Amino acid sequence: MIVLTGDRGAFAVAQDLAIPATPRWGAWGDLDGDGRLDLAVTGDGFARVFHNRGADLDPTPVMTRDGTSYTAGAWLDADGDQDLDLALAEAPGKLRVFASDGGVLGTTPLWSSLEDQDTASILAADVDGDHDVDLVVASHAASPSRLYRNQGDKTFVTAALMVPSTGFEHVSATARTRR
Repeated sequence: MIVLTGDRGAFAVAQDLAIPATPRWGAWGDLDGDGRLDLAVTGDGFARVFHNRGADLDPTPVMTRDGTSYTAGAWLDADGDQDLDLALAEAPGKLRVFASDGGVLGTTPLWSSLEDQDTASILAADVDGDHDVDLVVASHAASPSRLYRNQGDKTFVTAALMVPSTGFEHVSATARTRR
């Protein structure tokens, strides 16, 4: 996997990281709270998180999961401890949230969905305004898209998401303004 850097409109190869298969999702998040964005990457049979050392990413992942394919993910603070946690969607399968403790992701999920799904993308946002980060899952046609409301006690519950039953490839957020 190639990491590019940009400078004045031009891109250059900054680093080539070894990953075991085709990537499906990736996102930057400050896992360890050092002010530098770390990289989470998932794909066919793997998930990896690479620590940002400042000048480059450490080629040895700080989190490795093999044997399960993942289609999507999202960084979020699921448990309210000010550390970024990681939600990962199995392909197809459960949505799982892995908690971070001091910048180290746990190997056992903090929470797992009861339902299997065919997730296309995940959005982490405070949907209901209660100051806990919820998860919105856009699913392919075979599975309904879902809203998982964060209960503030390290659990999520499925809530009604009033969208057509057809599949979605992506979900994104916007702010509602009042006049």
